[in-house]
Amino acid sequence: TFKVFTLAAGLEEGVIGLDDTVDTGNGRYRIGRHTIRDHTKQRKIPCRDIIKYSSNIGITKIAEMVGKERMYEYYRGFGFGERTGANIIGDAPGTMHPASKWADITLANVAFGHGVAVTGVQLVTALATLGRGGLHVRPRLVMAEIDSMGKTVRDFPNHPGQRVVSVSTARQVVE
Repeated sequence: TFKVFTLAAGLEEGVIGLDDTVDTGNGRYRIGRHTIRDHTKQRKIPCRDIIKYSSNIGITKIAEMVGKERMYEYYRGFGFGERTGANIIGDAPGTMHPASKWADITLANVAFGHGVAVTGVQLVTALATLGRGGLHVRPRLVMAEIDSMGKTVRDFPNHPGQRVVSVSTARQVVE
């Protein structure tokens, strides 16, 4: 589920296109003393199939092209590492360490969703950002409080959203 955010960053930064291919090394990729593995042994796959094959290697290579600092900014833009502000019990920031503390292997792990902790509400909100054309909006569970006569007692307005990726990028990832 986390790979789509890394793909979105790569597309938005222009480091890859959906028809570009990534060499996934027949299912093994070394980063220092660590080896990243894929479940399927592919050689080169189009970026559009990285999600289809759930390629840890393909998504890692995209994250490497974007870079640690920029990837971190995108993940934060999607709302990871901070409370959602939905005013619900258990709204937690999850875990997203600063990019300055990431080792090379950490970038890879975060790119495919390891090395981070997110809440269900964060994940749904981030996915909704892609479905909303790249606009991240704070989630809300209640639109208004209505009394027994049908009169609005209190509104819970939507807050203006923050653009994370372009409409075009969001559509490509959703596709």
